[in-house]
Amino acid sequence: MFLTHKPIPHSPILFFILIEMLIILSVPLHAQTGDPANVQPQRVIIKPQFEDFKSSSPKVESPAPIQPSLSPQPTKRIAPVPAPTPDFTPTPPAPEASPTSTTQSPVLPSAPPFEELPPMNPEKTMKFRGTIGYQVLLDRQFFSPGCIDGVMGRQSRQAIAAYQLEKNLPVTGTLDDATKTSLGSTADTLTTYSLTAEDLARLKAIPKQWKEKAKRTVLDYETALELVAEKFHGSQNSIRKLNPNLPWPNPPAGTVVTVPNTSDPKLPKAGLIQISLRQKILRIYDKNNKLIAQFPCSIAKKEEKRPVGHLEVIKYAPEPTYLFSSDLFVEESRREGIKGKLIIPAGPNNPVGVAWIGLNRPGYGIHGTPRPEDIGLTESHGCFRLSNWNAKRLLSSISIHTPVYVETDFPR
Repeated sequence: MFLTHKPIPHSPILFFILIEMLIILSVPLHAQTGDPANVQPQRVIIKPQFEDFKSSSPKVESPAPIQPSLSPQPTKRIAPVPAPTPDFTPTPPAPEASPTSTTQSPVLPSAPPFEELPPMNPEKTMKFRGTIGYQVLLDRQFFSPGCIDGVMGRQSRQAIAAYQLEKNLPVTGTLDDATKTSLGSTADTLTTYSLTAEDLARLKAIPKQWKEKAKRTVLDYETALELVAEKFHGSQNSIRKLNPNLPWPNPPAGTVVTVPNTSDPKLPKAGLIQISLRQKILRIYDKNNKLIAQFPCSIAKKEEKRPVGHLEVIKYAPEPTYLFSSDLFVEESRREGIKGKLIIPAGPNNPVGVAWIGLNRPGYGIHGTPRPEDIGLTESHGCFRLSNWNAKRLLSSISIHTPVYVETDFPR
């Protein structure tokens, strides 16, 4: 059988359909979507994740730095990994009260006026202010003398020695001529600060009982003296000595106070945190093993509570709350009739201060304190305590997996 081909009959309708299809196929793609200049390529953005800890000097990604200022500013919260017992979780503190007008004088918590300090003669005053000047210069470069107090004590000598080590100067631990020249002039190391109504509105007495603390929304400062001293990294006694004629502890709004002229530039990224138990100091090295900071710290009272060896950061939180457990604080719980757990609100007078850095050992961490003058002098239950300002500096520098090495003393 043979197949035969029959021609398709001519049709005007079919002819026009074929013509339209050829026109459509000949138009460029961009002509169907608009001007080609407005067509932008799409980009796929992959968010970086924390790298696994692979060596003693990993690539470190730091959280957004915490920038303190002369007036209270809201802090960006970092959501940490859930903490072990005792638990520390970041919660934004709510203010206890705020003045209805910045011109109103807030009601201050009752506090007896301090006795006047004995006057210093001109020679002692000059020495006191000169020492404060060099302590400020050290603190600006992250070699912290602890509380700036105008006294050349152990922590100041340790800060000088660390600065000399980093600058390749003879390590004497004293303010010799070479060190003074390297640090520079002390001419701008004191400044003034005016107390505001907002500052005074934050003040409220801190209860002694844990139950009463748990009822608060924030554990802020108790006195203007405490607020000013911590804001400018000083001891309360040194602020009084710099301002002997003010009505401490709570001068009124508008009072001009002479204070250390500290600053808080961004601390470089940490490659390693090293802690000496004997010297009670914490050192920070960058990823190239360069010493970039040194802070005094408190350590555990009982030797068996002191972790030694290789650790690492597993969580961190600014403005943490504190979980009080009756299982851990048996004596206090029995005295106050506490059963179970209490959440203690955030604030500078929280038991762990304004920053918590959790380590890979349950319940252990590096944190702030409500009593900065005691750092390096008193001892803790097991954690490493820093002043609140140094804890915030460290928090801005670390990331998950930052290595921490604890030893009895630094190698010579």
